[in-house]
Amino acid sequence: MGLTNNPEFLREGYAWDDFMNPDRIVIGQDDDKSGRIVETTYHTFNAPIYRVSLNTAEFIKYLSNTMLATLISFANEQSLIARSIGNIDIKKAFQVLHLDRRWSGAPANMTSYVFPGCGFGGYCLPKDTMALVSQALKNSYTPELLTSTLKVNEAIKEFVVSDVERIVEKNENIGILGLAFKPNSNDIRDTPAKAIIQGLLQKGYKNIIAYDPMANEEFKEVYGFPIQYSPNLSSLLSMVNHVVILTAWDEFIKNEESIKKKNVFDYRFIYQ
Repeated sequence: MGLTNNPEFLREGYAWDDFMNPDRIVIGQDDDKSGRIVETTYHTFNAPIYRVSLNTAEFIKYLSNTMLATLISFANEQSLIARSIGNIDIKKAFQVLHLDRRWSGAPANMTSYVFPGCGFGGYCLPKDTMALVSQALKNSYTPELLTSTLKVNEAIKEFVVSDVERIVEKNENIGILGLAFKPNSNDIRDTPAKAIIQGLLQKGYKNIIAYDPMANEEFKEVYGFPIQYSPNLSSLLSMVNHVVILTAWDEFIKNEESIKKKNVFDYRFIYQ
């Protein structure tokens, strides 16, 4: 009896398209016969197939997710540096960075990870980065870069809380726009909104009103924070003077004029 593994590289919200149109197929095999059997399943797919050892296949999966996590933390740390220097158009700086021809003409894909925000979340990136750090430490190697990636991911959320605290009084209403860790999803696992709202509550903010086009109920059920939830954007805007954008939903982009009537903390850089 043989053994194989077959890591997936599916993006949340695009899983079906990624499955039907893979950019590569990785098969980890314990023996050649088992690898050949699994490979026949994928012959109809128009993608290169790589048969490797079991450990190599698993490592390729970790390699993919930890690289994306590192790119996100790189962008977030650079945004913090830019803020400390001052007089820097952070969004424009990153847009020009993406014009570098070495990105191989994929600005909508890889470069989306090299853009500042308020931290990475979801299931895969945090889990896989922490898992690879743990495995490295068990094998007597200290992964400085990945450890820093996780530290920056926490630091950017702490910065958001401090930035809001610097301007907003404790008794004022604060509107949180976006609870899911990414747009077009109701996934609130390890979402930056969780740590940021928790941080604001710990700082003494009691009048927090949140709205997400898809994730209100999920967030409320899982985290149980003592905050209000608005059924729609217009209702939230009628109750607050300050809004904190944590997820780059199209709805927030399309309603720029209405949202910008408030004091906006745009931590996804969706506006100019």
